[in-house]
Amino acid sequence: MNADLHAGGPADLNASGMTVAVEISSPIFAAPMLRRLVMAVAACSNLSLDRANDAALAAELLAHATGQAPDGYTLNATVTGSAGGLIISVGPLADGAGGELLRASGVPDVGSVVERVADTVWIDTDEQGEYLHVRVGVSGTVDAATIQGV
Repeated sequence: MNADLHAGGPADLNASGMTVAVEISSPIFAAPMLRRLVMAVAACSNLSLDRANDAALAAELLAHATGQAPDGYTLNATVTGSAGGLIISVGPLADGAGGELLRASGVPDVGSVVERVADTVWIDTDEQGEYLHVRVGVSGTVDAATIQGV
């Protein structure tokens, strides 16, 4: 298993955000590793526990779906946090694989779980392949003033 982590420190979070890139070559560890990484970045990104769990669920589903790939596959993911939330990016993927990952997270009568818990989902491409991006924002948080007023 190979995991290369590159991150800015928490002091950088408010100014420019924190980006952590990981390369996981073992499908067995992909989902739990990416989930923990997302939870760590979410803790620095002002996400409520509910929104952090939404982000972690999305990451776990994406990692699990990519873990179904044949031997030799490596999951490349980036988690970027800011004061407004976080973005999980997976790729490069083969053409059409981003949409397939979203379909793989589907549940009957609900649809794509990843799309349901995310604020925004988009796919872009470059010369290396497709990249799937999932943004989970701080919406749904309760501020201290609201709690004190209860």
